[in-house]
Amino acid sequence: MSEPIERLQAYLDGFGGRLRRALWLRAAAALALAALVVTLWGSYVVIHNGFGGGTLALVRAALLLLLAALALVLLVLPLRQLRCERDRRVEALTVEFDGRLRTFADLPDTHPFKALLAQDALLIAARHPPHSHIRASRLALPGAAAAVLVLALLWLGAAGPGLYRYGTRAIWAGWRFRGLLPAQRLDVDPGDPGVRRGGNVTVRS
Repeated sequence: MSEPIERLQAYLDGFGGRLRRALWLRAAAALALAALVVTLWGSYVVIHNGFGGGTLALVRAALLLLLAALALVLLVLPLRQLRCERDRRVEALTVEFDGRLRTFADLPDTHPFKALLAQDALLIAARHPPHSHIRASRLALPGAAAAVLVLALLWLGAAGPGLYRYGTRAIWAGWRFRGLLPAQRLDVDPGDPGVRRGGNVTVRS
């Protein structure tokens, strides 16, 4: 394989890597947002149903199905499509290539004109580095959004308002760890028969 062909392949690999990174970060932000919203909704539901085991199971199933569907639609299928259409995507962003990349991909490595085509395409590639079309802000914004949403979800489970912290813990970790639910019953044993019926009793915990 000649040097121009290797250099153009490296350019396309770098462009494809940047496109994949953008897909990953956008999907991460969407998944984190969905997880936070469903956790808030699920916590509300389980709180108002007394943290019932059946309700918790349904909420967990809904959360899992939604995240799996989003991962399939926003990540798995787009990544598969990108692998098949990488050169077309690059040409869509850099119209100056004008079909050169698709022709380059179709030619076998032994074709005598492939190196000449690669050399011509490299002149255009030099004017269109990947970062000029997929800017750092396009990667940083969804990455920062995903980080903020994950931190919000962690805060909700650690110090969320009212019973929402218990709902979050129960949804995400209640299937694995016991003792994450709030106290729901108070037992007084052995009791005091001398307490007058209807009287007030101070309970210290």
